[in-house]
Amino acid sequence: PTAAIIPEEGHVRIDDEKCIGCGECLAVCPVGAIKLRWSESSELIQKKMAEYAWAVHQGLPLQAVYLNYLVKITKDCDCMSKERHFIVDDIGILSSQDPVAIDQASVDLVNQQAGEDLLRKLTGINWEIQLEHAQQIGLGSREYELIELTSE
Repeated sequence: PTAAIIPEEGHVRIDDEKCIGCGECLAVCPVGAIKLRWSESSELIQKKMAEYAWAVHQGLPLQAVYLNYLVKITKDCDCMSKERHFIVDDIGILSSQDPVAIDQASVDLVNQQAGEDLLRKLTGINWEIQLEHAQQIGLGSREYELIELTSE
């Protein structure tokens, strides 16, 4: 999105000055030539993700509304083109003006249904680092009030 991929004779390179670390190039490269920098720790990557989200949030002209669809949740990214096994039943749709609160509520609802910390079990990482850092830098709060709406 920042024109960080620079075509050169016979190959391309990524301009580190323009790269924002979003990972879009990983998803769109047709030959899989772009790789993650696995030398960076999960903690650092999670903190960077929170900081990028903060930067986007700050650039919004109006108060944003965030939606999380807790339906057909799989272990892998839902963009994967393989048969998917759903890890929990559909929970519903969450809405909030606080991106940190909605993510905390989403994880709590998934874990509540699973009866365990499913995200930590499936990924092997401490996912709370990202939400804690997001709260510390002022992106939002991990505290939330869950108001359930039904069709009845």
